[in-house]
Amino acid sequence: MPKRKIKAPYQCMDLKEYKLFDFVPEFSKFRQFDDLSRFGCENIDNNLIRLEKRGKIYFENKIVICPSCNSTHTVKNGTYERKLIFLRIGEKSCTIQKYKCKKCGKVFYTDLSSLVYDNSNIILPVINCIENLYQIYGASLHKIQFDLKQQHNIEISHQSIKNILLSSNYQFNYDNWTYSGYYLFDSL
Repeated sequence: MPKRKIKAPYQCMDLKEYKLFDFVPEFSKFRQFDDLSRFGCENIDNNLIRLEKRGKIYFENKIVICPSCNSTHTVKNGTYERKLIFLRIGEKSCTIQKYKCKKCGKVFYTDLSSLVYDNSNIILPVINCIENLYQIYGASLHKIQFDLKQQHNIEISHQSIKNILLSSNYQFNYDNWTYSGYYLFDSL
C-alpha cells in the first residue's frame, strides 16, 4: 500500500473542541461530563447518569441497589421509553434502564426522583421556571405558555401550567399591592 499524506478537512472544524466520543459511538458513556445546565439537568443526583448516544438520552444509575432487599447483586434487564420535557430542547424521548435483583428477583427502574416527580413528564427545572414566571411577573397562564414556547422551546398546555401552580406552595403577599384602576383578567 503506497504511503500518502492526507490532510484533515480543517475547514469543517468549527470552534468546538472535538472529543473521541464525537467520532466513535461506543465511547459515548464519557459524554456524561458535558455541561448539564444546558439541558436543565444540573441539579440531578450524583448516582444518576445522563448519557447521550445517537441523539437519544439514556438514564442509568452509577451504583445500583435493590429497593426491596438493599442488595447490590443486580443485572441490567432491558430498557423502557419515557418522554420528558427539558429546558431548551423541549420534549425528548428518553431511554430508562431497568434492573433485576439476583437475590430477590424484583425488577426495578432507574430512580429519576431527583429529576422528575412520579407520574409526570415535566422535569423539575421546568416546574421551577413556571413558578418563577408566575411569582415574578404575575403572568397569566397563556402568557406563561407563550413565554415557555418562545424562550425555552417547550410546549405545555395552560391546564398543565395551572395544575403546576395550584400544587406549588407559593403564598402571595397582598400587603404591597396597589391598584391603578385598570384590571386585566385571564379568560380562565
